[in-house]
Amino acid sequence: ILMQAVAYVPEKFPYTTKDAEMLAEIEKIIKSYTNPPPLTDQAKVHIATLEESVAKLKSTIESTEWKDYEKDADFQGFTMKEEGRLCTKSVGILPCTPMEAAAFLNLNKYKGEYDSLFEVGATEETYEKGVCISTEKYHGKMFASPRDFVFVNQTRLNPTDGSIQLPAVSIVDPKYPPIKGYVRGRVIIAGWLFKPAEGGKTQASYISMVDLCGSLPTFLQNMASKNQAKIVKEILHTYNKHYTKQSLTFIQNQFC
Repeated sequence: ILMQAVAYVPEKFPYTTKDAEMLAEIEKIIKSYTNPPPLTDQAKVHIATLEESVAKLKSTIESTEWKDYEKDADFQGFTMKEEGRLCTKSVGILPCTPMEAAAFLNLNKYKGEYDSLFEVGATEETYEKGVCISTEKYHGKMFASPRDFVFVNQTRLNPTDGSIQLPAVSIVDPKYPPIKGYVRGRVIIAGWLFKPAEGGKTQASYISMVDLCGSLPTFLQNMASKNQAKIVKEILHTYNKHYTKQSLTFIQNQFC
């Protein structure tokens, strides 16, 4: 899917939220499509890097090589070896539209509730069609030092079917040098695919393959990766806590 095929078509991306923060985030997404800032040469390089990861994100999510890992009423988790590394996938149903799900994921203020190691994150630069440069820091745990990441990501609207992708991949940019006290990790491939589901809900699929770098043994990296298999469940609980009291059930035949 090329950037030219990505567009904001209002009727394809409905939302009903009245929450001010969610609406503000949705407006940011829409503005990046309808009134984008000019692109710098460096931004074009980063967008090219992102484009390379988009097709891989979709094909990895839809791969038939995934192995069942864990599931309950709210999610199903999978694992797969990809390029010699453990890759995880988390799938479930969220009680909101794809546009609302994307806006919620873009709000860093709640991330610490569904990812206990998250310390702080920021959108450093914003470009056209939902493309951003973002930075994130994560607390260390046991033998692992704190990690930080610099990556290009996007809220990628597909008007053909109303789905939204949130791809992310690490970049190297001299404006974001290593930070003292943190090990710079590498997002090999990560992101979300949100598809419209019945009743104004969203079928959410997430994958993550990350190199934590440093001297962390492979088995510890794999343990950290497996924790991401539950991310949809944690996000569902966080969303319900702040935006709805609705309790959803596991609908296996709607999963990828």
